[in-house]
Amino acid sequence: MTFLSRILIVDPRIERGEGFAERLRSLHCQVSVVASAEEGWLRTRTHPDIMLVGVTVDWDAVAFGVQVKNTASTEVGIVFVYADDVPDALYGQALSCGLDDVWTTSISDTALTARVTPIVRLQRTQSELWVRTRIAKRFGVEPEERTPLEGETLPSLPVVIAVGRLALQAAALLRDCPVTVQVFEHWEEGYTSVSQAEVCLLLLSFDDTPKEAADFAAHARKASGMFNLPMVALLETGSTLSERAYGCSLSRVVFLPEQGSRLASTVENLVQRYRRHNRLSRMLSNCLQKEVFDPISETYDRVYAEAYLQQRLVLTKTQKRALSIVLLTIADPPDAAVSVIQKFARYLQRLFRAEDLVAYTAPLEFCIVLMDTVPEVAQQVLDRVCRSTAYAEFYISEEVPPVKVTCKATHTHALPGDYAVSLLTRARGRIL
Repeated sequence: MTFLSRILIVDPRIERGEGFAERLRSLHCQVSVVASAEEGWLRTRTHPDIMLVGVTVDWDAVAFGVQVKNTASTEVGIVFVYADDVPDALYGQALSCGLDDVWTTSISDTALTARVTPIVRLQRTQSELWVRTRIAKRFGVEPEERTPLEGETLPSLPVVIAVGRLALQAAALLRDCPVTVQVFEHWEEGYTSVSQAEVCLLLLSFDDTPKEAADFAAHARKASGMFNLPMVALLETGSTLSERAYGCSLSRVVFLPEQGSRLASTVENLVQRYRRHNRLSRMLSNCLQKEVFDPISETYDRVYAEAYLQQRLVLTKTQKRALSIVLLTIADPPDAAVSVIQKFARYLQRLFRAEDLVAYTAPLEFCIVLMDTVPEVAQQVLDRVCRSTAYAEFYISEEVPPVKVTCKATHTHALPGDYAVSLLTRARGRIL
């Protein structure tokens, strides 16, 4: 899914910052550039989603990034640093201080896309949790632990699976890292272990058999709950396959043995991000309270959905964001309607991300709000949902054969002057 993020670049070398900005705009990001820390602090009042800080010899970009990230009032939860050259010391320092990534200015477009996309997903999930919490409070809901807690103790050591010829070498480099590494020399051996609940990262030896590595990555992404699983390509120094690895949406590329000192900090950074994303997604999925959900569908009710949609429409106007909705109606209500609606609602929620709000806005009608989604992408989402629901059957009981649900569906996007009811009304008019 395409996202529209607001990025602030702080770089004393303003021309370098503008060059990066142009590349990020091609990824559907809104980007502004300032040349000083003072201007950067002022711009945090506009609540950018992500900040990039350029490294120069004249100031400590890492310290500035950490200060911004740790200042709650800025609400900037994602901070990168970038430089013309990234020595191991700078790379390790930035990640150990809690920053999210370190880039060189020569990073390719393919690598930039692969590394920006998961960060934007994390930011969207975090922002969505904050918004839903604020709206829920209007309905008297004070949910416990609705925002992420820093320094949270996780129940078990995360599992890292390393597969291929370089797996043993990688495992040796991670011996002091707080993870459990499972090593598999052959791809077939690793397939059965990918779906373990504790697996938080894959290390794939990409040099030996690139096609098998790519197939393995695709298999892992299709496993239940593994869509955002970070993967690191292990390449031998001098390999020319880094672009191919990033083209398969792998999160990082590490050359061994040249970049062996970076592997541990890379793994820790990606594992922490993955566990944080999963935790936020679970909190979003579990945040339905009786005050704001519909008892028939067990999703958000109409009143909450309209309040949420109105709040999001305000953001689309003030922050120049995109917003689309998908509307589905059950065309032929089946017998045992309540049970079928509940099962259909659960099925529908699994087709969307946790940060996409699914609501029951009228009898036999579901609305899905897609923030930061342009109309072209909303059409792709609609096509995928229609294909999935066309073949779905819902089991009610032993006495009743599986039930198919026939749907009508459409999408529309926010226009200037829209409010919640007008947007829903326009979508309903298109579905008839």
